[in-house]
Amino acid sequence: MSRIICPYAGCIRSFKLSGHLTKHIHVSHPNGGSLRWTQDVVDHSATILLSQTPVETPPPPILNPDPFSPLDHIIEDEEFQEFNYHPYLTGEKCDREGNPLPPGAPPEPLADVENPWQPFRDEVSFQLADLLFRKIKMSKPNVNELLDLWLLDIKTQFNGDSAPLANHPELVESIDKIREGSAPWNCFESVIEEDLGQDTPDWKKVTYQVWYRNPDTVISNILANCDFANEFDVCPYVRVGPDGKCHLSDFMSGNYAFRHSVCYHAHC
Repeated sequence: MSRIICPYAGCIRSFKLSGHLTKHIHVSHPNGGSLRWTQDVVDHSATILLSQTPVETPPPPILNPDPFSPLDHIIEDEEFQEFNYHPYLTGEKCDREGNPLPPGAPPEPLADVENPWQPFRDEVSFQLADLLFRKIKMSKPNVNELLDLWLLDIKTQFNGDSAPLANHPELVESIDKIREGSAPWNCFESVIEEDLGQDTPDWKKVTYQVWYRNPDTVISNILANCDFANEFDVCPYVRVGPDGKCHLSDFMSGNYAFRHSVCYHAHC
């Protein structure tokens, strides 16, 4: 692997890219210093010469007293990390027509809805369903009995004709109709190949089910939820650490996201 050695005498750092060497010089050798001989600067396998990285040469730098000790002050320097973002897929905020918004612009207001508790009748119906189904996990017979008593009380006390929920079927049906954040499960089955040989392993003779959620629906729900506004990266990037290596921290931080991004920019 070709590497570029730092040109300053006493420094043992080496780099894969000339840009990393330039940043290292700015951070660790801001005052310049004594240079090595050119033949000592670039190793035999290097493909980039010292002449490609212009260096100034005034007074000698303050060198590490032990040239073989770990350079912790460099490795832990957060400013020495690089974040190389996709040149065209910037993820900048825009309006519905795709026009860029100024920095700090608030999100567009959500459209007003007649009943924000849909598909439930009102807030009471929603809170009751949440209590019975999620919190205490009441059984179907007990739910029906409770709602029958509730309806009887409403008829007796207020001459009404309905409880917040009619019965257990309406409870689960309303829950299933919730659209906010909904990403339904889908399923497909594998197909067994025809004309399998006698030596075919058993696992190839079985049909398998694969359950999944539509990634487009999941991503749309994330983008539509203000709670996730600062919880994800909006464009691909490559993070290079102080050691000159790519650091993977999430899906958007690797070459895979770069290479598989769908770009409609004229220069892509």
